[in-house]
Amino acid sequence: MEMMHTEVLDDTAPLSQHLALYACLKYLLSGTEIEDHQLPHLGMTLADATRGQSSLFSRSYHVIGYSMVPTRLDQGVKALQKIAELAEKDCVLKDAVSKLQSAVENSDNEQLQESLQETVTKLNKNNSIIDKPVDDLLQDLVKNIPNLETKDIEQYPTTLLEWHESNVHAVQRQREAKEAYIRSLKEARLEKLLQETGGIKYWLNKREQGNTQTEEKKDSFEDVEYIDKEQLAEEIENTNRL
Repeated sequence: MEMMHTEVLDDTAPLSQHLALYACLKYLLSGTEIEDHQLPHLGMTLADATRGQSSLFSRSYHVIGYSMVPTRLDQGVKALQKIAELAEKDCVLKDAVSKLQSAVENSDNEQLQESLQETVTKLNKNNSIIDKPVDDLLQDLVKNIPNLETKDIEQYPTTLLEWHESNVHAVQRQREAKEAYIRSLKEARLEKLLQETGGIKYWLNKREQGNTQTEEKKDSFEDVEYIDKEQLAEEIENTNRL
C-alpha cells in the first residue's frame, strides 16, 4: 500500500490510475484486516487513482479515499460539493456519502459537519445519490483496462522521447547553475582578498614589480578591465602562503 501511495497518479496516466484503483478495491474486497496506520496510505491511493475522473465509480471512490484520511476530510467534503454542483441524477454512490458522513461525525469538526449536511441535502434534492453494488462497477473498470494498455503502449515512444529531452535540459540547467555558483564563489573570494590587502591598486603595483625594467610604469587604471580575475586570485593565494 505504501508503494502505491508514493507513486505519482493523475489523469495524465489513466492506465496507472486504473491499475492502482483495481488493486486497492481487490484489497478492500478481499476481507483482509486493515491496520489503522495503513488507512491513510490506502485512502490517498484511492483519491489519487480517481483524480480527474468523471465516472460514477471514480467520483464515489475519490470521496471514499479522502474519508479514510483524517487530515483530508475537508477535501472529501469539497469533492462531494463539486458533485452536488452538477445537479445530476445518480452521480455518487450511497456508500461514499455514508463513509464520509461517518468520518466527519467522528472528527468533532462542527463547521465541517454543517457543510457536509448541507451538501447531502442538496444531493438528495437532486436524486444524485444511488445505491448500486460495487462489483458491477468493478467489472466495468476491468473491461476498460485492455484499451488503456493499448493506448499506453502506443504512447510510450513519445513519452520516452519527452522524458529524455526533459532530462537533458534538466542536466544542462544543473550544470549551468553549478558553474554560475562556482563563479560567484571565486568572485566573492577575490573581492574579499582585495579588500583585505589594499584593493586593486595594490595588486596592479605588485604585478608591475615583476615586469622587465623596460616596461613603462602604469599610473592609471586603464588596464583594469583586462585583468584575469582567476589568475589574480591565484597570485593572491600564493602571496598569502609566503
